[in-house]
Amino acid sequence: MKYKIWIIATYIFQLLTGVIHSLSFFSDHKASNDAEKPLIEAITTIKMEMGAGFNPTFQELFLSVSAALTLLCLFSGVMNWYLLKLNLSNAAYKSIMGINAVTFGIYTIVNFFFSFLPPFDLY
Repeated sequence: MKYKIWIIATYIFQLLTGVIHSLSFFSDHKASNDAEKPLIEAITTIKMEMGAGFNPTFQELFLSVSAALTLLCLFSGVMNWYLLKLNLSNAAYKSIMGINAVTFGIYTIVNFFFSFLPPFDLY
């Protein structure tokens, strides 16, 4: 196998990202000053009407997206580790790593535009 080290690095980083990201589920969100208290209260208590009886709080939506990333990373890491143990052909690994690159590439682009403040004005 030509690129075994890159596949190993991929699944290790995917598992690490999933584990590190899951640590956020075990922490409390406490206000550090008086200005943050109403914001945290609003995020955790105000329910949005989204139709069809779906009334989540912003915290519940954020938890859902956070869980999705954690599970995506853990699933991909375990799947890549398992597929490496099967000793597939180089062509199969090339396809698998291509799927990983496209999936996480799209996620990175979406995350860049909606989760982080870019250093320039895009709008």
